[in-house]
Amino acid sequence: MRIIAVDAGNSRIKWGVWEDEWSHQGFVPTAQIDTLGEALNSLPACAIHASSVAGPDVRRWLDTWAQQRGREVQWLASSRERCGVRNAYREPTQLGTDRWAGLIAAWHLPLGYKDGWFVSLGGEY
Repeated sequence: MRIIAVDAGNSRIKWGVWEDEWSHQGFVPTAQIDTLGEALNSLPACAIHASSVAGPDVRRWLDTWAQQRGREVQWLASSRERCGVRNAYREPTQLGTDRWAGLIAAWHLPLGYKDGWFVSLGGEY
């Protein structure tokens, strides 16, 4: 299955197309979201899965872009438990969806590690 994966953060919106491997990867500064359309318009039609901690304006923009092309964004939401991973936050939705996705991905890495720490650090590069 081919998907467009979008990770909308506070400073950058990263995207890529996945179909057995990554292709068509890129990013734009979140403050310049209007330039995202130029990059996404050239991508093949496929499902769109997204995570956003960038706020409602970014989410609205991507929803509108997808709807104009007859598609719907599948938004990742933090939950109490998913894919064998348990979220211990008192209020599960307080865990950012970017970190939630990272935890789930790390849990399913074929390294055999099931006990340990997942560390995610943010900041400007």
